[in-house]
Order: sequence, then structure tokens, then C-alpha cells
Amino acid sequence: MKHIFIIFVLSSSISFSQSTFTFPFSSDSSRWIYVHSNAFTEFTDTISYQLGNDTLMPNKQTYKAYGRNFYFRKDSSRIYQYLSDSSEFVRYDFSKKAGDTISYTTHGSYVYATIITGDQDKTVLGWSRRVMTFHGNGGVWDDVADSIGIMDFSLGTEDYYQLTGAIISGISYGYITSVATKKGLIPNTPYLSQNYPNPFNPATTIGYEISTGMNVRIIITNEIGQQVAILVNSYKQPGSYRIEWNASNCASGIYYCTMSSNGFLKTTKLVLLK
Repeated sequence: MKHIFIIFVLSSSISFSQSTFTFPFSSDSSRWIYVHSNAFTEFTDTISYQLGNDTLMPNKQTYKAYGRNFYFRKDSSRIYQYLSDSSEFVRYDFSKKAGDTISYTTHGSYVYATIITGDQDKTVLGWSRRVMTFHGNGGVWDDVADSIGIMDFSLGTEDYYQLTGAIISGISYGYITSVATKKGLIPNTPYLSQNYPNPFNPATTIGYEISTGMNVRIIITNEIGQQVAILVNSYKQPGSYRIEWNASNCASGIYYCTMSSNGFLKTTKLVLLK
């Protein structure tokens, strides 16, 4: 019996034209920094991905390695992924409309079916970007952001990868680790990132960024609005920061992280699972 492996999108059905979406596909110095967390082992590490040089595969197609696990090739609006049996399937097609099935490929005992159902605007590393969300059964899903690339993805219910920084065509976004210099644009407003890992137990990391010196206040509240922690309450110089919240004394549940600074106000949702 074949196992069914379905990738589909769960997001809003706002329509965009193909020309508004760019998937970065260059072998220059571009790189993407992900925080990888495993919900089962509570293991967290940082992984740097970048596109490799052109590689000719046995199916006579040329691909670029993305990190250690994926080989992609780009053909117009489509991104193909290479499979170990020398076949390929359409992982993304940015020209399709909501509800379209964009590929159906058999690989061993698995059937890959890719369906897209919508787009939406999101804040990605401090910038407003169009994001297409591909979501599948078994906890498999990925978000792809216009001009930035794969924003976050999950390989199942346990392994989750979240983009925390990127260097694309010489421009830096978010938090760059193991990079001597950070050049290019920075957001012109403060930025609060989603915590990682999320869900978490008992500690999680929260990143924020400011472009000018200012007073910053970051607090944690519970579901009924009670303040449970003050993480930052001081003047900060321009730059990128990371802070950790250890919730070992808190009960499982939903919490909210709120950053306020010079008229800026943003809240993110955190899930504590013990």
C-alpha cells in the first residue's frame, strides 16, 4: 500500500500576480540562517544554508544544493526539487492560483501531491513581504517569502526550522551569525521577532532590533493580561539583540510578548508546553 504524502497550503486567498514574487536563486554569497529545534529532544541549534554551484544530476537536469538536504532548480515561476530516485517534483509554482494542484509525483512508497490555496502579506525579518504557505499532513509545511526565500519549514511534527537572518545579493536581513560584517539595509522601525523554539519548555529566545537609540520595554503577559515577566526596560543603542525567557516557574499555556518603544507596539504569541 502506498503512503500518501500531501503538501498543501492553508492561508488566506488573496490573489497576487506572478510578477510580484521573486525566489532568490543565485550562487553568490547569499546565505540563510535558521534556528533548528526538535520538540521531542528539546534540542536547538543554528544552521547556515546557502545555494551551491550548478550540479548535473543523473536525470540530466542541473540543480543547486540548498543546505545539506535539498537540490533545487528554477524554471520560470517553478522550483523543482530533486529526489533520490533521479525524479523530481514541483515544490513551488508562484504563477498558480488558489486551489491548483501543481504536482503529483510517486517516489518509492510515497506520493507527493502539491496544492496551493492562497497568499498573504507578513512581516519577515522586519520587512513586509508576500508569503506563500505550503502546509501538509503530518506537520509538514513551509513558508516562502518574496525576495527572501524559504522563511520557515517543518519536516514533521518534531523538527522545525525558523529563519532568523539572511544575506541576499549583499543585503543583510535579521540576525546574522558567524558573519564578520553586516552590510546593507536595516529596518527603519523597531522589530520584534517570533520566539524560538515555539512551543517551548522551559526556555525560549526572543530577538529584537532597533535602528536608532531608544527606550525599549518588553514584557510577558498571560492569557488574561497579567504581567508575568519584564525582559527589557531600558535605553538601548541601535543594533540587534537576543534575550531569553525562562518560564520554569510558569504553568503550561499561551503567553504574549509585547515590545513597546517610541510609539512602536508589537505582540507575539508564545506557547509553553510542559
